[in-house]
Amino acid sequence: LQRWLSSGVLSGSRLVVVTRNGVAVGDEAPDLVQAPVWGLVRTAQSENPGRFTLVDLGAERTVDGAARTEPGAGAAGVADVAVAPDWVGLLASEEPQLAVRAGEVLVPRLARVEELPEGRAWRLGVRERGSLDGLALLPSDAERPLGPEEVRVGVRAAGLNFRDVLIALGTYPGEAPLGSEAAGVVLEVGSEVTGLVPGDRVMGLLMDPFGPVGITDHRMVVPMPEGWSFTQGAAMPLVFLTAYYALTDLGGLRSGERVLVHAAAGGVGMAAVQIARHLGAEVLATASEPKWGTVRALGVAEERIASSRDLGFRERFLRVTGGEGVDVVLNALAGDFIDTSLDLLPRGGRFLEMGKADIRDAEAVAGARAGVRYVSFDLLEAGPDRIQEMLRDLVALFARGALTHSPVRTWDVRRGADAFRFLREGRNVGKVVLTVPAPLDPGGTVLITGGTGGLGAAFAEHFVREYGARNLLLLSRRGAAGEGVPGLVAGLEELGARVRVEACDVADREQLAAVISSVEGPLTAVVHAAGVLDDGVIESLTPEQLDRVMRPKLDAALHLHELTAGSELSAFVLFSSVASLFGSAGQGNYAAANAFLDALAASRRAAGLPATSLAWGLWATAGGMAGELGEAEIARLARMGVGPLPTGLGLDLFDRARRSEEALLAPVLLDLGVLRAQARTGMLPALFRGLVRARSRGTDPAGAGSLVRRLAGVPEEEREQVVLDVVLTQVAAVLGHASGSAVDGERDFRELGIDSLGAVELRNRLTQATGLRLATTLVFDHPTPRAIAALLLDQAGDLAAAAPAPVESGPGGGTLGALLRHAHTSGAIAEAVPLLTGAARFRPAFGSAAELGGAGHVARLASGDARTKIVCVPSFVVGSSPHQFMRFADGFDGEWDVFACSLPGYRDAEPAPGSWDAAVEVLTESIARTVGDAPFVLVGYSTGGVLAHSVAARFEAAGTTPAGLVLIDTPMPESEEETNGVFSAVMAQILARDTGAGAVTDAEWLMMGAYMGLLAGHTPVPVAAPSLLIRADVPLTADTWPSWDVADTEVKLAADHFGLIEAEAAETAAATRRWLRT
Repeated sequence: LQRWLSSGVLSGSRLVVVTRNGVAVGDEAPDLVQAPVWGLVRTAQSENPGRFTLVDLGAERTVDGAARTEPGAGAAGVADVAVAPDWVGLLASEEPQLAVRAGEVLVPRLARVEELPEGRAWRLGVRERGSLDGLALLPSDAERPLGPEEVRVGVRAAGLNFRDVLIALGTYPGEAPLGSEAAGVVLEVGSEVTGLVPGDRVMGLLMDPFGPVGITDHRMVVPMPEGWSFTQGAAMPLVFLTAYYALTDLGGLRSGERVLVHAAAGGVGMAAVQIARHLGAEVLATASEPKWGTVRALGVAEERIASSRDLGFRERFLRVTGGEGVDVVLNALAGDFIDTSLDLLPRGGRFLEMGKADIRDAEAVAGARAGVRYVSFDLLEAGPDRIQEMLRDLVALFARGALTHSPVRTWDVRRGADAFRFLREGRNVGKVVLTVPAPLDPGGTVLITGGTGGLGAAFAEHFVREYGARNLLLLSRRGAAGEGVPGLVAGLEELGARVRVEACDVADREQLAAVISSVEGPLTAVVHAAGVLDDGVIESLTPEQLDRVMRPKLDAALHLHELTAGSELSAFVLFSSVASLFGSAGQGNYAAANAFLDALAASRRAAGLPATSLAWGLWATAGGMAGELGEAEIARLARMGVGPLPTGLGLDLFDRARRSEEALLAPVLLDLGVLRAQARTGMLPALFRGLVRARSRGTDPAGAGSLVRRLAGVPEEEREQVVLDVVLTQVAAVLGHASGSAVDGERDFRELGIDSLGAVELRNRLTQATGLRLATTLVFDHPTPRAIAALLLDQAGDLAAAAPAPVESGPGGGTLGALLRHAHTSGAIAEAVPLLTGAARFRPAFGSAAELGGAGHVARLASGDARTKIVCVPSFVVGSSPHQFMRFADGFDGEWDVFACSLPGYRDAEPAPGSWDAAVEVLTESIARTVGDAPFVLVGYSTGGVLAHSVAARFEAAGTTPAGLVLIDTPMPESEEETNGVFSAVMAQILARDTGAGAVTDAEWLMMGAYMGLLAGHTPVPVAAPSLLIRADVPLTADTWPSWDVADTEVKLAADHFGLIEAEAAETAAATRRWLRT
């Protein structure tokens, strides 16, 4: 960063800093190494607006958007860098910070946090059945009096099952509460309960456990084994009990028998595979193809695994068993899958149905299939005593190593709707568990770093008064020798607390480990409040400054995380700073350290551990970092809209944050009036645009070139004063004066009180006010207001002399994209299609590959050992690109090479193809260079399928027949009317989905129009290559989708047109793989 800023040659350029998983999106666990980069660069952005852009590409991809490959793995002619139009489109919005996930571009915005319930009498329930949007936090009756054989359990984790999804969607038969299993701590026992006492850690079956407290029959739970986490305890009961009860009690599975386990990568399925193998049975299993690796890891051979998405398992399993089939089927599927599964019991056997969607009549099955016993069951039929007995049997099997825990994915119960969606989409492997925040254990110890400072002391008292904490461990560099410590300890002891104060360098792992290991009893909460400041602008920061700030923040937080890994904490709170979010000027090192804390909290949450990072704003007391800020820094924060936070309000915000499910919260007092004023002048940072309405760039009076426009209508002899007034006004704002008249234009900036950070702010204000790009050394090179005015006049004056006088312009801009969006919102998108194709005729065009200079770009998306290559052709709809196929390519990584073409014309400054043949020629040549003499399969998505078909025909005309042609929901309109209908539907969906179409350039819209016009005049010719058409069973429009009738094979998948290449891309890839293997 320092070299970039010091380069005069690059002073007019912008640096794009690319990270991989450097920020958390949703429930991701960010990369803790990359996270501090975001804090540091955010500060660089604040100090140098327009010079830096942050882009995070996520963990799974390299910078070029392709899967990571070994050095030298790329084929000749294949790019290992991003396709230029993708980056141009990505950066066109001028957003300073971007994250890209699965083709979606995301930007950070502050948003208010909704209030959450207090106390423990709440639960996640269904307010309205039929949609997952009906899930809500509702009142609970778990505080009611206990029955004589009941126990009240403080829930720490609860298992989520597909049954719960069905209940929420209203498709489960009858009335049933959400949830049925949990792990936690006994709070109270009924009068006739023996063997359990308050404080015992238990696991088992609890109805309605998605909240802090649940009630159950004491026979439904057993003590949780030593060493098990609450998450493991909550993930075990239902799935292992269901599998155990089915296979032993109902199925009587014996050693040497064969069992078919459907959905074997799910919770019950994985448990059933383990139990069956323990019983000595031979296991056959189905699962969706991407999850086969999970089933293989359980010990099931590949030839005994089949897809759970089609009926091919019948033939496969009859073949591997020599026609004998199986003895037992454990089923959770419906419809034809049941009948096909029954076919696998030719010698008779037991069919165990645990599903509820398609129940058959047992007598009818027995009558139709000799020797087959059909059993539909519910686990609760076993009764409490048998359930407890089975739980004990299972615990014993785990203890002997016969069973192992299934993989678990966790969500905080307050974000339960996300977990429900994840399970509904079938993305889980193993179990999904909802964690419940644990209350503070009054008998445990609360550890506070920086615990004797002003903030640490305030929170120590707060924990005693509001949370009933009785044991405090306060750590600081000086320990008991610190100023005011005796009085602090005496005050806390008067409140009834035991207080231990230790001198400890929390950045020293050995010192911290020794202190933590000496804690008597459980550690219940950690608050990391330690930190120091050592400010300086990015250009001046030294390694020593970075280290001084990083050690007590970053190093100490990591040590606390690692050293408390075995503790069942109710809270792990990190005191971060808004510097990490705002990028506070002059605090790059502090912002970087706190960005690590924010990422650590997200990482812990993703692992099911408690964590909250609080990005505090300015405290009103001297105890926080504000104590090290001078009046100028505090005034600068006030101009940003950040006000001082009173201690009482800060403590209240802490309590509210404890009830929140968010890993990162910013307790900060913002002056919305200041933010609105910034919005009116175009100076509102992008982060705040979710709180106040920002002025449109098109109507921004302080936009680029504004000084030039102002000077254009001013006589030359008056321009110097106009420019000086602009400078004095901005200097006054930096110094906190009411107007520029209070500033002497001849005085040196140092004499006026402008320090290094003030110089940064002044340069930024002048850049915004004038529209001119100004050097970072502006104030130092031009040390008085008049000197800066002379520079600005010199830069803007010549331009102003040649510019027309300013005129008022209406809003909207009148671009082609704006017209199309207006046509969509007004319901006239069909009428806009001819406009688009007509305008595209005036684009520059090329007539052949030679005329284009042989251009053609192919990107590698996946690598494998197979000789046959897969080459994908994207749709020519706006927003498409080679990286449209990234998720599709994931289904082949490690086995096949997968490439994707860039369509000619979509790369920067390329002309449009003048004919359909010209586009096909460029694609054919670039694909030929990529695959060489290897066999290849062409894959085309949507309209890209028509292009892929034409490329196949061109290869065949030259004597090369592709190994295959896959068309993914490809339309083939046969008339201009059908063409317009297809593109009206597609454009309407794109504009309605708002997935970045608003940032599409007019050039891209016109390029789409050019291809649309060429398609209308294209007639396909037959090809010899074997072909597959994958169709969406959810129509894009009520009108008939023009069918393609030349494919040899056709399959339908449960998705819409966009879902085939997005959310359901894995299934599209699996269907393609199955076809290729035939």
